[in-house]
Amino acid sequence: MKYLNLLTILILLFLYPSYSVGIEKKAPDFTVKDINGNTIRLSEERGKVVLLTFWATWCRVCIAEMDTLERIYRRFKDKGFVIIAVSIDRYEESVKEFMKEKKITFPVAVDPEKNIYFDKYGGFGVPMSFLIDKKGYIRDTIFGENKWDSEEFINKLNLLLNER
Repeated sequence: MKYLNLLTILILLFLYPSYSVGIEKKAPDFTVKDINGNTIRLSEERGKVVLLTFWATWCRVCIAEMDTLERIYRRFKDKGFVIIAVSIDRYEESVKEFMKEKKITFPVAVDPEKNIYFDKYGGFGVPMSFLIDKKGYIRDTIFGENKWDSEEFINKLNLLLNER
């Protein structure tokens, strides 16, 4: 049992590199339409810091994070920061209604078949987020709830925004 737990941890570290362990993995590229019909292609965001977050309207933690995500997006969007929120909801209409109600301005897409979520990023729970640097490498992986406007995250974000 002890070896199984160790093996699980090693596999997670390999699949989900974290900035703190110093492993860099290129973020898998994808193309998706956002809820407004605009095409989002991750590779077109090179040169910017991207927060890719997977979420759902039925996830209470995800809903609680939306306000802090919107605050940091508005604060840093003109400094080279992008948020791409990919909902794993089945129906785009419920996501559109939620975003309109919450007055969210960052790009939101829906992945009902979970092709990006499962196949590209190995998703297994929401919220699940990836902080991607200007060169397209995953620098941090965040599972579960996060205070996006916390001093710790803002410091990490500023470091990445100031990298060449």
